[in-house]
Amino acid sequence: MYLIRKAQPRDIPFLINCILAAEGFAGKSTYEFIFDLNPTEVRNFLTQIFEEEIENQEICVNSFAVIEYKNQLIAGCSAWIEGLEGIGSGTLKATAFSYFVANKLKKNPKIDAIADVNIPRTMGAIQLESFYTVPEFRGKKLSHLLIDFHLGNLKNKETHYAEIIAVTENQSAIRAYQNANFKIVEKSSSENPLVLEILGGKGKTLLRRKI
Repeated sequence: MYLIRKAQPRDIPFLINCILAAEGFAGKSTYEFIFDLNPTEVRNFLTQIFEEEIENQEICVNSFAVIEYKNQLIAGCSAWIEGLEGIGSGTLKATAFSYFVANKLKKNPKIDAIADVNIPRTMGAIQLESFYTVPEFRGKKLSHLLIDFHLGNLKNKETHYAEIIAVTENQSAIRAYQNANFKIVEKSSSENPLVLEILGGKGKTLLRRKI
């Protein structure tokens, strides 16, 4: 029997696993690529951001839901309402990063490359991010359970859409989101080799579901 619940501070190591897996390519997370950090440094700075409890973006305990099976964490993802307090999640993350990797932000061509393929999130829409399922439980549509759990918690009379942004070349993930009734509405692409190095693809795809 699966137990789906809101994440708690004790889950932070697993939540970091979710983020790194979702952001990973070729065994290396995008944070390692962009900020030239080793895996331990990445985990340390993500832990510090989680401990700051910055709401309305994905690196926040309160944004995550997890699934347990026999007391083992087996899946998770984050969700929030974009711009709930008038500030976009990208700005909130950039502010958090400035505290912990400030020296990595200035004149960083990798950040500029990624900015070229970023797709703006819709203010007021529910954002779903950092999906992860441990390998032995994949194929059981646990991501669908997490989506339904988040939408049930976050939907209100002013939220009309849920959105997911994925790397375009990650077709297996995109098909899974389409099977959960998300539709592709926008794509971005770049020939900058740094984008391919960081993302493992040339751009991103925005999927949206009416709720």
